[in-house]
Amino acid sequence: MALLDRLLRPISRSIAKELLNEMERIYFPNAEHVLEPAGDTGKVLYYIHSHAGTTIEEMKQDLGIGERTLRGILKTLIELNIVECRTTVKGRKVYYINDKYANRIRFKPSLLEKRVREE
Repeated sequence: MALLDRLLRPISRSIAKELLNEMERIYFPNAEHVLEPAGDTGKVLYYIHSHAGTTIEEMKQDLGIGERTLRGILKTLIELNIVECRTTVKGRKVYYINDKYANRIRFKPSLLEKRVREE
């Protein structure tokens, strides 16, 4: 997840593409890969993975991440095509893991998972 966290800093598009290629090679090999939900980006990815069709308000409330930080993370993940934003008929924006990655990502059980299960 360190690569994803590095992507949140202001960087050029060429560096972002290079990091994305490196990230795909490391985090999304052909076989399933287990990720540790660490850092804010990992928490957001884990939450969207386990709560498909979630909104910013739900994530903000459950994860305790500020709205500005959350929007920055989502913007980066959307630009990298890891997360998709869809608009419902009622006009709500909901977030999903891109189908390309959805079946290839698994997360290690963590404190975050236990906290989400308790709620």
